[in-house]
Amino acid sequence: ALKWLIKNLKSNQNSKLKSGSTWFILVDPILMDLNDLLYRAEIFSERFEYELAINCYKAALTLSPENCQVIDDLTDVLIDAGHTEEAKIFLRKSIEISPLENPGKYLALAQHSQGHEAIALSKRGIELLVQQKNEGKYSSQEELQHLNQQISSAYTSVAEIYLTDSCFDDDAEDNCEKLLQEAVKYDPNNPEAHQVYASFKISQSNPEEALKLLKKSNDIWRNAEEKPLYTFRLTTTKLYVELEDYESALEVLLDLLHDIDTNPEVWYLLGLCQNAINKPSLAQESLTKALELLALEERGGKKDEANLRGSAEVLLEQVIKAKEQIIESDDEVEDNAEMDSDDDQVSTTHLDQIRR
Repeated sequence: ALKWLIKNLKSNQNSKLKSGSTWFILVDPILMDLNDLLYRAEIFSERFEYELAINCYKAALTLSPENCQVIDDLTDVLIDAGHTEEAKIFLRKSIEISPLENPGKYLALAQHSQGHEAIALSKRGIELLVQQKNEGKYSSQEELQHLNQQISSAYTSVAEIYLTDSCFDDDAEDNCEKLLQEAVKYDPNNPEAHQVYASFKISQSNPEEALKLLKKSNDIWRNAEEKPLYTFRLTTTKLYVELEDYESALEVLLDLLHDIDTNPEVWYLLGLCQNAINKPSLAQESLTKALELLALEERGGKKDEANLRGSAEVLLEQVIKAKEQIIESDDEVEDNAEMDSDDDQVSTTHLDQIRR
């Protein structure tokens, strides 16, 4: 019989797991109750003890091999634990067993696939979600809103593929715009849809429309209860920089620094924006900070794959030269002012002599 090594287990399903306690129990899944295994798997997942949760879910599958709910829950934990390839195997198994159940598994598999395979999986997931909506399976307003949000996010994800992996397809531009229109239609308050739409308009060399969409996205998440992911907001700043709206970029960058102040890329972008709005002293401080953080990362073994150091060094050199030119210009102004003052004094003395 299979034996599973599980930490912090109690025989009573309704009792709480003690935090900090450690003991090991060898469990034979044949003798275990399915509900008890799933309960414990859920507890371990909530406590971020993913490996123990995975063991419980796999033990549950020995009792119910074609239980798609168990398979789907297992794939969620595998993804959280970083076991992407194994998760993809179970996602495909779930699709094979029950292709019409849980559209989310198509979207999850698409997220970890590429190109046309990802597009096909996403479209199938969207079809099933729209079908659920048309069949009226969700009656409450809250459920319908959540479903619309899912559909909008799925359309946005496919559009992003046409902007990246499949950008050279003959119909990429048309497909991308149609998908983004659908995304905004299903959820007009989806900040990600508007931001990807802005990126699409940039690719079309339409900066005016892109800026409108980006500001729309920004307004939506600024007024939301929760901020979007850090990486999403970092992309926001890069798009603002690309559109040369440095003031808006600075606003988001300061927000990012409030969350995490050790990201060298944020400090570099901050310096870039400060330099663009003629604040060289602040730009010099930000760029210097970026280089210091990059040095720390490099000592820790992290590679600077984007050559951020090179960009920061070049920009810092330009900022320092610009500051020196400003100082020289100010000195010249002061010298000229002094000469003008002397001339005024000479002219006044000469006039006084004439009057006398």
